[in-house]
Amino acid sequence: MSRRHGAQAFHDHPPVASGPRALVSSPEWADGRLDAREDFGRGKACSGCVPSVLTFAGMNPLLESIMGPLLTVHQWLYENTDGRIGASLGGRPMLLLRTVGRRTGKPRTAALLYVRDGKAYAVIASKGGAPQHPGWFHNLTAEPNVEIQVGRQRTPVRARIADGEERSRLWARADEVNQGQYAIYQARTKRPIPVVMLEPR
Repeated sequence: MSRRHGAQAFHDHPPVASGPRALVSSPEWADGRLDAREDFGRGKACSGCVPSVLTFAGMNPLLESIMGPLLTVHQWLYENTDGRIGASLGGRPMLLLRTVGRRTGKPRTAALLYVRDGKAYAVIASKGGAPQHPGWFHNLTAEPNVEIQVGRQRTPVRARIADGEERSRLWARADEVNQGQYAIYQARTKRPIPVVMLEPR
């Protein structure tokens, strides 16, 4: 197994069992509209964000189900305003990850929560605690050289899987930014949820 900077390369990641997409009772706002519905977090007035008045605590399935369409709107605004709107969502920093579908060969975009680590960006492949990884993660296993957009800035990056101390540190930071929601997602699934580093090329 090859290693780089103490993390697992994408091409070394073990394959995930295929099968019908599982129905996720709680959507996830940090995995993009192409792969899972998304949760809204606590909203606040800000420039370039789509606010929400809901918090995660006590959110029932009915409320969760209506958040998906609202977050689809968020991603649409982020993409179609070229980052003028959408760089923050409910106070959380958001980026657009642009990959190529590993099966379709078509461009795919996912809006994801991120935390900075130096010049790199860390994102969480949680998919709301579903038993399988999100589609964008599988796309990265096929082609780790992709592009991200943060606000209006586009950057070519290379993806890798964090592990060890690096993963623990960035997981804790991302979970704090996401108000403990990633810990809830991890409790729903037996798969270790990957932390993915997106490093400028």
